[in-house]
Amino acid sequence: ALAVLRCCGAGWVDPDTPRKARSATSLRSRHSHDIVYSDEFNVDGRTFNDGHDPRWTAVDKNDYTNMALHFYKASHVTTSGGALNITTAYEPTSFMSAEDKKGFVEMVKRTKPYASGMVQGWGKFCFTGGIMEVRARLPGKGKVGGMW
Repeated sequence: ALAVLRCCGAGWVDPDTPRKARSATSLRSRHSHDIVYSDEFNVDGRTFNDGHDPRWTAVDKNDYTNMALHFYKASHVTTSGGALNITTAYEPTSFMSAEDKKGFVEMVKRTKPYASGMVQGWGKFCFTGGIMEVRARLPGKGKVGGMW
């Protein structure tokens, strides 16, 4: 298993990741671990539409959690200046929603007032444990972003 990890790790670690950042120490066990995945987002203008990027996919979909007011759009995810940029804007977006109507599924036209972006690595890189580090700058004063 270790040989496979070394082989795969070489392809998943961004060459722009500084050498000093290629290991992490567990706060719990104090053991050092070599990273097997990184993305520095140093290439300006990356797009994340399905099939455009080997690591991430941005989706066009309704966010139906927590009474969300936004619709996810791949066009709201870009890179510039060594950062992944996810933009939220007032941009009314209509879509068809499959909704349960007394045991029957009915397609209903809905509109969300805002559009935002989301990237996911589903089906591209999976891990079952270890240390995950994320550095992010979130908007302030009452606006909440999330990473999970």
